[in-house]
Amino acid sequence: MTYEPFEDGGMRITVESTNAGGQQSTWSYVTLFDGAFRPVAGQNSAETAVEVINESTTRISNARNGRVYQVIINTLLEDGDTISNEYVRLDEDGNIVRVTHATYRRIG
Repeated sequence: MTYEPFEDGGMRITVESTNAGGQQSTWSYVTLFDGAFRPVAGQNSAETAVEVINESTTRISNARNGRVYQVIINTLLEDGDTISNEYVRLDEDGNIVRVTHATYRRIG
């Protein structure tokens, strides 16, 4: 995952991955942290919106075909090198069907 500056105060996020079958994929999106949905390059009918909750937390909403199916609460911890993510999956009616957590640490 790479992060690059975008316009005035925004960010471009690019993800490159390889699945267990060896298939590679690349997708990316840009945000101005204003909660506006913007297209995801490399994913059909996908959009992402990012908004700032407070100085260490953002909410990322992922939609496909106009329906939000996932919300990610992304929190930078006090050490400045660790991000805690809460992934909330939603059904067609917007009900929570699954919540998972992940922690990411900066390497290097």
